[in-house]
Amino acid sequence: MTRGLELTLKGNFINFTKFFVEAFPRSYDKYGADPAEFDDNLALYTQTINSKCDEIYRMTARDINTYINLYSIHVNQSADEFKIIYYLGRAIEKWLVKNGLAEIAQIHMFAMIGLLDFKLETLGYNKPKLTKAMIKLIRFGKIDEELGVTGCYLTYKCVSTAEKKLAA
Repeated sequence: MTRGLELTLKGNFINFTKFFVEAFPRSYDKYGADPAEFDDNLALYTQTINSKCDEIYRMTARDINTYINLYSIHVNQSADEFKIIYYLGRAIEKWLVKNGLAEIAQIHMFAMIGLLDFKLETLGYNKPKLTKAMIKLIRFGKIDEELGVTGCYLTYKCVSTAEKKLAA
């Protein structure tokens, strides 16, 4: 099923990869990295993603498939955008770290949170305290320790679902 999921979602993966690259400059500013190194870091970021995109997409599909099977989720022909942003973001992060780009990986994670926040905003929700808490966990390298493998995704997904139900 992983290969089928990868093929089904590949167009989404490609689109969201572009969104990550577009979000990188804003995340770079929020992170407070050296502005003099921005062009080099952006080049390393895009080069790593472009050179490893097939592996990143496979890893993303595998992780989404694992999540779907673990929680017995019934999927129609797609996965929700929160899931794609989160699992694609984490796969990119892993490749950046694997290539010795830990600081760029943290900046990338800021971009992931920014995209998750943007998705919430498109649904009419703004949660600055959630954003601040997630950024803090990323900055201190504690996101997995504090939230586990799926906690960040589930937090954003539950906020969007709860808000929809409360609005109804």
